[in-house]
Amino acid sequence: MNFVDVLKYYLTHNFALVVMAIGFFVLFLNRNSRLRRHSMLLLIDMMLVLVLSVATTIEYCFESLSVTYPIQYVGVILGYTIRPFIIYFVILTYRKPDFKTDIILGIPIILNCLLVSLSPATHWLFYYGENNVFIRVLPWGYIPHAVAAFYLGYLAVLMIMLFRQNDKTQAIAAAFILFANGIATTLETLDVVEDILSTTAAASILFFFVSMFVYYRKRDSLTGLLDRHTFYVDYARYKNRVTALIGFDLNGLKNINDTLGHAAGDIALKTVGRIFLAHTTRRIEFYRLGGDEFEAICLDMPKGEIEEVIRELDEAILKAGYVCSIGYSFREKDDTVDKILHRADDAMYLQKREYYGSRERMN
Repeated sequence: MNFVDVLKYYLTHNFALVVMAIGFFVLFLNRNSRLRRHSMLLLIDMMLVLVLSVATTIEYCFESLSVTYPIQYVGVILGYTIRPFIIYFVILTYRKPDFKTDIILGIPIILNCLLVSLSPATHWLFYYGENNVFIRVLPWGYIPHAVAAFYLGYLAVLMIMLFRQNDKTQAIAAAFILFANGIATTLETLDVVEDILSTTAAASILFFFVSMFVYYRKRDSLTGLLDRHTFYVDYARYKNRVTALIGFDLNGLKNINDTLGHAAGDIALKTVGRIFLAHTTRRIEFYRLGGDEFEAICLDMPKGEIEEVIRELDEAILKAGYVCSIGYSFREKDDTVDKILHRADDAMYLQKREYYGSRERMN
């Protein structure tokens, strides 16, 4: 088989993969600055997928020969080591950077790479027998598949956690990656089909990258909270489930900016934003409407639970060294979002006037 035949085989079986890789690289060049870490990890992942597709092509081109060549072992080693890496790098994009934990999480991959790399000499997992026949040693030959399954399981746990945190965009992306790659890995492990994981992984990476664009497009760049536009979209979407809106106003932000500088004001907004993110659930979501104003949409929450959440938030913000004026209003029949917002704002500004009034009396 000459080079032209090899190239023809590669493009015939991997043309969709190549197109998706090109699409990914175009998006990568136009990425948002907030996607820097995510995009670099996914770039590495896409490069690994391309290497995997070349490795599977090498295996095919030499399998009909009667003599085994060293490059065949290179192809198998790359295939068995890259497959778990693809899911591992996806997992890293979901996790906060933590070098020590990432290394511990990578131990199964390191052991897998060691066993696979030594197999040509030891025959622990696989080897080529007479007449260039590939032989998988049972049951150890399925260790690379077991490692890939481990990381898919870890991704499943992350997916469940994201759904519980009401982070639907990232949870849906994780579910897609889990389903697509889980099916592809299972079919390849059972020898039902061959060489479908590369294209599946490329589609997953591209889908994940696009979902990241969507995720950050809806969020405030400073606090990470959902933005004003998304607030109105979500209210319209969940209108029949909305029980109340809670308004928050960060007291003293102008004074912080004037006396300590805007960097200190940004720190205050980020701190409050982190507190809101930590209290986000499937029944309460937080938004930054602009400046020092925040809003929460409560779904199917009784009054007592809402008041408990407000108390917890007030304590957490005070503990962080800041004060928020808070007001809430329940949705009444035929209420528009502006009417509820107006009532919540009235309650919030009443508390705000009391706050500043008490400070003046103290001074």
